[in-house]
Amino acid sequence: MGPRSFARNGQYFPRPVVRTPATRICLDCLRQDARISGLPHQIGMAFRSDWQVPFLRACPRHNRALVEVWTDSDRTRRHDFATRIGLVMPQIMTGDLDTPALPVSP
Repeated sequence: MGPRSFARNGQYFPRPVVRTPATRICLDCLRQDARISGLPHQIGMAFRSDWQVPFLRACPRHNRALVEVWTDSDRTRRHDFATRIGLVMPQIMTGDLDTPALPVSP
């Protein structure tokens, strides 16, 4: 693996493959973070880089489709996760953005 590679779960990807302007999330992961972190929800939620692998469409932990929450070609704005997630926090916590279950292949 070199500086132009990205490793996830033992798989290596060329870095350009995972550089996408879209940010996707697992709503269940973020709600779980919010409940167990003991921090304000916006700070306690953690971004997972696995969600950005383009062909990964569901969370393997929760068997639920990932949700695209924003698209921004500016990397600084796109990666300001705490600020951006705060804009959709109410919808995450109430389940308004929830997706149906999606079986995950091995």
